Amino acid sequence: MDDYCREQERSQAYADASGFFFKYVENLAAGIKQELPRQIERASKFPNRLPILRSNIWTLKNYLRLLHALVKPAADAHTLTIPAPLVDLASDQLQAVEAMKKSTIVVLLGSELMYFREFSARVRDAI
Repeated sequence: MDDYCREQERSQAYADASGFFFKYVENLAAGIKQELPRQIERASKFPNRLPILRSNIWTLKNYLRLLHALVKPAADAHTLTIPAPLVDLASDQLQAVEAMKKSTIVVLLGSELMYFREFSARVRDAI
């Protein structure tokens, strides 16, 4: 998934939010690749903690499944297929709301309206 994101960024132009999304996916995938061997080592050293470690890995798997469903529609929404200035305007308007200052809009080309909110602390705690 991280290789796919890197390739898309090299081959197309995207709105800033999409670039941030792709970087997020790349960094998350790289972090999980580094963490999995540690989780496996912990499981072999502490077999009584196996249910907790299994739960952590299950959480990561489900989170990656969600991201995987979003990456291709985001990659299809490059600047040649979306009205980028209109999306930028909508993003600026969204950020004008006090509780949404750090929010961005990533356009996904697909048949469904999807919403994704990153809860980085929850993912970080799961690892």
